[in-house]
Amino acid sequence: TSKNRLDDYTPWKASALREGAPDFGGQANAYHGHLFGGLLDKLRSLYRLDEDRLAYGGYSLGGLAAVYSLFSFDKVSCIFSICGSFWYPDFTTYCKDERVKNLDCLLYLQNGQTEGVHHTNRLAQAPAYAEQIHTSLQKRYPTGQFVFDPYGHHEQVAERFLAFSNWLSQKWKIE
Repeated sequence: TSKNRLDDYTPWKASALREGAPDFGGQANAYHGHLFGGLLDKLRSLYRLDEDRLAYGGYSLGGLAAVYSLFSFDKVSCIFSICGSFWYPDFTTYCKDERVKNLDCLLYLQNGQTEGVHHTNRLAQAPAYAEQIHTSLQKRYPTGQFVFDPYGHHEQVAERFLAFSNWLSQKWKIE
């Protein structure tokens, strides 16, 4: 992998959102190939993993990458995204049109109603893009958890992860 999150966590190449920022590299397929191929296989060989309790997810671009993985990989039993960057160019169309591969996993999406409030580029519409992703995936994951909270992108991060971990603990019956 490239060790550059703007490459590893994005599904396809896209131009930067602001002047002077690096473009998005679109290497998520290679990243997921490494993660779900070599790395996960190595972890399985070294540790006794509970195959029914493997979660993959992230925050912001990491959440985008996790949701993108639903369409190509089925190696984990839970996918989560907190403040996923669903404003990413053409991602809403992709989610509506593509066939999901990992239909049997738990799915948790959480976004903020005021994400992008201080932006003038496509980030300003982040909640609208997130709503489209939530709506599209709710049809395929009727038992998933789809949350909109009143916060912005960088607010209440610990509380958001705690809400996810509490939900997952209940689903996996962990005390």
